Amino acid sequence: MEKNNMHVKSWIKDHEIEIISRAWESDGFKQNLITQPVETLRNEFNVQLSGEINIQVLEEKHNILYFVLPMNQEPLALDELQEDELQYVAGGHGEPPNTTNCGD
Repeated sequence: MEKNNMHVKSWIKDHEIEIISRAWESDGFKQNLITQPVETLRNEFNVQLSGEINIQVLEEKHNILYFVLPMNQEPLALDELQEDELQYVAGGHGEPPNTTNCGD
């Protein structure tokens, strides 16, 4: 199921502009997308979606914005190297990033 969800998320992201444009052009499509998103995407875009997938479509209003918090795929490792630190370690040159010069 997780693999299918990732496929659906990727497909939606790839077609996001097309879906939004169509919703702005057609009130009927927009209402179907809001009330029956899985069926609408299946019928209108011929995309294969499993029966286990649930999609919610919310329309922003002028005074309501939505923030989507992604699913936490794995715990955040605070001890991982930052990009500049990784480049320093990999290249082995220059001063380490985020260091303070203590010798004056």
